[in-house]
Amino acid sequence: MQNHKHLHRLCVVVILLFAVSAEIPAQGDAFLQSEGTAEAWFSINWGSTRDYFNVDGQTRLFDSVKTTFTAFTLGLSADYKIIKNLEANVELPIGYYTLTSESRFPDRSIFAPAWFGVGLTYGMPFGRFRTAVSSMVRIPPGFHNGIYDDPNHPTFLSDGYLQFLNILHFGYAGDEFWLKGSIGYNVRTEEPVDEIVYYGQAGISRVEGAGIFVGFGGVLATEDASQPLRPFYAGADGTESEKLRQDGGTGRFTTIDREDYIALQPGGFVQLNQHLTLSAQYQVKLFGVNTFRLNSFSVAAGWKFSSEMREKRVEG
Repeated sequence: MQNHKHLHRLCVVVILLFAVSAEIPAQGDAFLQSEGTAEAWFSINWGSTRDYFNVDGQTRLFDSVKTTFTAFTLGLSADYKIIKNLEANVELPIGYYTLTSESRFPDRSIFAPAWFGVGLTYGMPFGRFRTAVSSMVRIPPGFHNGIYDDPNHPTFLSDGYLQFLNILHFGYAGDEFWLKGSIGYNVRTEEPVDEIVYYGQAGISRVEGAGIFVGFGGVLATEDASQPLRPFYAGADGTESEKLRQDGGTGRFTTIDREDYIALQPGGFVQLNQHLTLSAQYQVKLFGVNTFRLNSFSVAAGWKFSSEMREKRVEG
């Protein structure tokens, strides 16, 4: 009975851990909520870098004036078990992104929701094994068609683009450890090419209500990431110095339309009570092509709701 209780709590915590992936926000899971329950969480992610992986997979500075890219993201997400084996998922990441340079270029920034995501996850349990499939539509906050000619953000980022993400999840929960993973296909509109997303995680919980884990995740562009539509700085003249990004180009930092990367994601959690769980995670990008060399730190707080809790409050 004790092992069963520990397994149940472990499964609940595993559901939360997917939420703190720095690059792939919460989107379904192999471990669905119990029927009549919901879980909402709030996450904070921060990262800053002066480097990027170029089209050859080599680390380079953005330019010679120490231009720094900083990403600060607030994540709001929730899962709710609608009926047996079917769960609703919503997510709203809100980002504040800045570019600062020591000289030459003005500071640039944007503060806006990255998207609003609405989706469903259908899961099938097989004892301690779990499988699930999920689909989510990610709706951008703006309606301009095109990421490179947005009149509101002509030199940095854009108003986003519509995405349709489909993922296959799988997982296993033992008495003191768990394994989980996912692989999916993300359909992206406008200039960005479609991408394959993947994630894997292994964790151990020797003390009830606490544990550590290590994960890895990343994306693969469906077209050659070493042949982007535009370089990091728009208006490159094709010279060798431009290719190495040492002279800063025109300072027009543009949205990435394709990228490859893999990142290591260690972390840990503590479940304070039957409602509240806290988790922290650090991400290190190990390799990439045409992408930011952005390491980041995330913290998340999850709150569990259930129909039983509501019924007790009403009876009280």
